[in-house]
Amino acid sequence: MTPRDVCEVGTYHILEALPKGGKTPILVVGAFGTGNTREQLSLMFRIFYRLFLREQMADKEKQDAVLKASEANYTLIQPVALTDKPGTGT
Repeated sequence: MTPRDVCEVGTYHILEALPKGGKTPILVVGAFGTGNTREQLSLMFRIFYRLFLREQMADKEKQDAVLKASEANYTLIQPVALTDKPGTGT
């Protein structure tokens, strides 16, 4: 079983391991519906997240906070939907 804070703590440790000065770029995969995208979440997904992904989404919220509190040169990606189908170009 994955710890409830794996994203938060993992991101913190990665940031701590980076050289100081914020020059090393890092890419972080967050979750759509957290942080700045919270208000864009549809009612259906809000309900789904509360019922089935409450702990995981809380962890992603904390991960966002760790990033924003850092001086890291980061890019946060919040995918809306992932698929293994071929790209559509949109």
